[in-house]
Amino acid sequence: MEPQVLLSLSNVRKTYALKQGLFGKRLPLHALFDVSLHIREGEAVGLVGESGCGKSTLAKILLGLLDPSAGDVTISGHDLRQVSPAQRAQLVQPVFQDPYSSLNPRKTVSRIVGLPLDLAGVALAERERRVREILDHVGLPQHAANAYPSQMSGGQRQRVAIARALISRPRVLICDEPTSALDVSVQSQILNLLQDLRTELNLSYLIVSHDLSVIRHMADRVVVMYLGRVVEEADTEALFESAAHPYTQALLAAALPTFPGLGLPEIDARWDFPNPIDPPTGCPFHPRCSIAVERCSIERPDLATHGNRLCSCHLAGDG
Repeated sequence: MEPQVLLSLSNVRKTYALKQGLFGKRLPLHALFDVSLHIREGEAVGLVGESGCGKSTLAKILLGLLDPSAGDVTISGHDLRQVSPAQRAQLVQPVFQDPYSSLNPRKTVSRIVGLPLDLAGVALAERERRVREILDHVGLPQHAANAYPSQMSGGQRQRVAIARALISRPRVLICDEPTSALDVSVQSQILNLLQDLRTELNLSYLIVSHDLSVIRHMADRVVVMYLGRVVEEADTEALFESAAHPYTQALLAAALPTFPGLGLPEIDARWDFPNPIDPPTGCPFHPRCSIAVERCSIERPDLATHGNRLCSCHLAGDG
């Protein structure tokens, strides 16, 4: 039986009205344009793309921090607008990028981690038991409960942030760059912890990251966004072995080599990001694409099935 869909976006749009100057008229900025995304039970989905492509907006909509301008968002089959904040918090929780600023420096770890239970009215004895239990799950010693964030390393703080997200027993974690603020030596520990927790607690993840190595290590499926649209979606290994969209190919080519001495990568793309208020006609990537043809500047490609993936490129079937 196919796993249950826990989080779902269907044809979601998010438009901001930006004012140009003091007396200028408001212009629309389409942060998301007809985006569809589904996260199933036990699945880890990676979300990649340049800054400004709409990743953070999408994550905030899933967390209920932003309302979509159009489209449908469902959590466990229920319309997001009909789910109370308390119910939503029990289903989906965030793990923020920076553990140095996401934790209250004036509260102990026990108070930080147990705060969601306080808001839910859980009794003190049960609260303390669950705090001890979740600290053990994330690999922190019991005496850490009485420590303050300033007394902990970056990796320990991120473990506290993960514990806080898990204390209410959610089914989905939205991980926004979960290791980018950490030392390289600590990053692999946090990623392995997230992998272990996913197996132990049957969690689903949406992992937002610029680091393609993190996505390859963590995700079962990858969604690539460009200028507010999904341009490619495929299983992780299929995408990394043979990307179909020229933008995905350029992202992979721009990744730094794993081994020293190999030099910097050569990027076969024009890396001037377009104006999102005045996007290009046709395919939004065509001004930067090295293989674009005349049709690309006129006709916008649909996100369609090409073999084992979804891709929005007129030339996707031409190799």
